[in-house]
Amino acid sequence: MQFSEVTVDQGTGSVTLRALFPNAQGVLLPGMFVQATLEEGVRQNGILAPQQGVTHDQRGDPTALVVDKDGKAELRTLTTERAIGENWLVTQGLGDGDRLIVKGLQMVRPGAPVNAKEVTLAADGSTRPLTSTAENASGNQPTAR
Repeated sequence: MQFSEVTVDQGTGSVTLRALFPNAQGVLLPGMFVQATLEEGVRQNGILAPQQGVTHDQRGDPTALVVDKDGKAELRTLTTERAIGENWLVTQGLGDGDRLIVKGLQMVRPGAPVNAKEVTLAADGSTRPLTSTAENASGNQPTAR
């Protein structure tokens, strides 16, 4: 990909792109249009965090609550690159194996003990349990992924 225009045509929803590719047989001629799917790149160690598990602090910085090794909620500041579907592409702040709290965020505070219930998130945002139920000190059930 050589160039991407920053505006989207309101009428067609299209964006002007410029890509260089081989056309040795001359199949495409000047002025012709094509539809293509371009993969910009693959981030090998990228972490996709569900949007419902990411909030923003007073300055607008993305934050998340994760369950630490002692079973307590820990507030982390994240660096997000962009949204991909229903997820954020997180480049800093989360690591492999971190358990992100995605449900019950209003009931838990940093430092509060939690017993996380690991779940699988469906595309519609609903959760399916994988293990036993978890409760924090107030008896409410935060959910981690």
